[in-house]
Amino acid sequence: MKSIQRIPSSLPAVLALAFSLTGCARDEEPGPPLPPPEEAVTEEEEENDADEPETEEEAEARDEDPVDEEEEVNGAVFEITGDDNMRFGLPTFEVEPGQDVTVILENIGSLPKETMGHNFVLLALGTDVNAFATAAIPHVDNDYIPPDREDEVIAATRILGPGESEEITFTAPEIEGEYDYICSFPGHPAAGMVGVMTVTRRSSGE
Repeated sequence: MKSIQRIPSSLPAVLALAFSLTGCARDEEPGPPLPPPEEAVTEEEEENDADEPETEEEAEARDEDPVDEEEEVNGAVFEITGDDNMRFGLPTFEVEPGQDVTVILENIGSLPKETMGHNFVLLALGTDVNAFATAAIPHVDNDYIPPDREDEVIAATRILGPGESEEITFTAPEIEGEYDYICSFPGHPAAGMVGVMTVTRRSSGE
């Protein structure tokens, strides 16, 4: 008589667990696909982008705020003082023909304007300084500028008292040369309150 081989009692439980795990694996949904890797920009593509023509909007934005190179080159500012010793703090300065020039005159003295006022008067090339100064003496109401010789004046400030200042702007003459400037208050030019503005073309290498 053949013997009957017994199935271990734990086998059904093992099979049930295996089927359960297999079913869970089938029921799980796949995750979202991974994004594709970013494509590297080649040198050729960068060159093509650089060669793209400027749009109309970009051109308008650039034109709205241009770099004023001419103003940076042409502008010149000089601060000049006048004192009770009847001297200009800046006796000479140099500009280029046609250059925009700003002069700021300040009276740093302490004596009254009526006895020690100062102005800055730039004279045309070749003006007789002594003759102009003499003609200016009686014209206190015109800041010591002789009305009949105003055509010899390139630029001028009013007469300033102690602590006062004034700014004037003018265009330098196109003709090169040495242009005298004076304080036309009576007696001041003879005392040495004079200076020279030199108009000259600087070399391109400077």
